[in-house]
Amino acid sequence: MSRDNLKNQIMLNPIPPRLLSISKSRAIRLLFLALLNNTDVVIRRILAEHRREDLPDDVLRMLDACRFWSNHNIPVGESATVLRFLWWLNESSGARRNLDRSGTLADRMVTLNPDMLNWTIHELLDPARVPEQTSQLASAATLYDPGKYPRIELNCPHHLRITYEVLDEWQNYKAGGVLPVCGIDPTIQAQAEAFLRVLCGQELQFEPLQQEDLPFARAFLGELVVEEARERWPSLAHHESNRFVEMERALSDWDTKHVISSRDHRVIQAVAMRAILKGSKPKKVLGAISHRKAVAKSWPRFEQFIEWAYEQKK
Repeated sequence: MSRDNLKNQIMLNPIPPRLLSISKSRAIRLLFLALLNNTDVVIRRILAEHRREDLPDDVLRMLDACRFWSNHNIPVGESATVLRFLWWLNESSGARRNLDRSGTLADRMVTLNPDMLNWTIHELLDPARVPEQTSQLASAATLYDPGKYPRIELNCPHHLRITYEVLDEWQNYKAGGVLPVCGIDPTIQAQAEAFLRVLCGQELQFEPLQQEDLPFARAFLGELVVEEARERWPSLAHHESNRFVEMERALSDWDTKHVISSRDHRVIQAVAMRAILKGSKPKKVLGAISHRKAVAKSWPRFEQFIEWAYEQKK
């Protein structure tokens, strides 16, 4: 890197944390542990540090499930993680809450079978048994009954590693340590920083580390990353959309029609950022998003970030 590029990199303003997002993976796991332990300490911590409108929709669904668990009907929104976690609690405890799905989750394939309660951790991760190839059931089981399920050491899925980290921090807290924090979502932060660097004239520095990076990586690194992702993260076919297919459709829609009609939050974010880096103004791009509220599933302040980032370019 030349000295001029290094100087430009140093001069970039840091992204204000309020424009990023809380880690929904950590928040949902901490809230689930709090529900299992009949404490509102995590709820109070989150609401003391964040306004409701700044919280991802998935986090709000778990937070409200914790607050109103005595109700019969529990809305889970579009969050498959919240659905699977609360389903596990339902089946294991006999709570029998009605878990209401909406949006993209209403049409998604979600394999839920009471026999799963008797499966081993490896069976819960077996794609022959769970076609969606998700680790969420393994996470739910581990959080619900940590002593029953041995930890996966080799080729541990990314989100199951997060589960182990959060569980260790929670057990340390119960032993007298500090209450774990949710923190900023590292996936969103890495993508936001990569976008900002390119927007301000620097080279793209981004490496896809886990499955939620695929839409951004496809938008900015090209088609080659998709083939690798099919091998590494086949579960991407079973998210809010089949992201292998949806990204190609969304990119084509923008290039040919200048519209972003996807309902998948990460696809919308990736295509919008690519459009801006290709020269479109934020107002035009954001106005072309058919489902603007969808991005709040993971990044409620996405539009405010885009506007702030564009100002840094000037």
